[in-house]
Amino acid sequence: MPMFFKILGIVALILLILIIVFGPNFKAKELEPNEEQEDSGNEECASDFDGNVSPKRILTDSEAYNLERIINNMPEGLLICPQVSFNAFINCKITKLRNQFNRKSVDYLIVDHDFNPLLVVEIDDDSHTSKKVRMRDLKRDEIAAAAGIPTLRITNKTPTESLENLIRTHIREAA
Repeated sequence: MPMFFKILGIVALILLILIIVFGPNFKAKELEPNEEQEDSGNEECASDFDGNVSPKRILTDSEAYNLERIINNMPEGLLICPQVSFNAFINCKITKLRNQFNRKSVDYLIVDHDFNPLLVVEIDDDSHTSKKVRMRDLKRDEIAAAAGIPTLRITNKTPTESLENLIRTHIREAA
């Protein structure tokens, strides 16, 4: 029994030293509310958002202008979805690869009537002239292409009358 008390005394001494050394700097980790707490109307949580969040437009002026042009020149039977996350239309088995694109989105995704992705459409404005941005664009195109989805890049200067043919051609080439 004396050995038990020696071990107990050593453990108590170690705990006391830890409390003395780390006690002043120790902060309990704040627990995040679980789903039940969120659903129960946790006012403290809601107040964190007050004044810190606000709505914003989902399209730039250039994207809105081109969306209108594309809608008016879409091949029949297709739909266009603006600002779609890569994660919404591309599956990836490897987490490390998925993490390279899962928070990125495309300007527009053209889909068939069953919402199968057919074509990514990206608007390239003046900000797409730098080498860094062009490399980023190539990476995005590569990700979509690896999933079998081509990318059509247009500008505000792309002739409106050519949009339907460009869309058809890019979709046909991928099939």
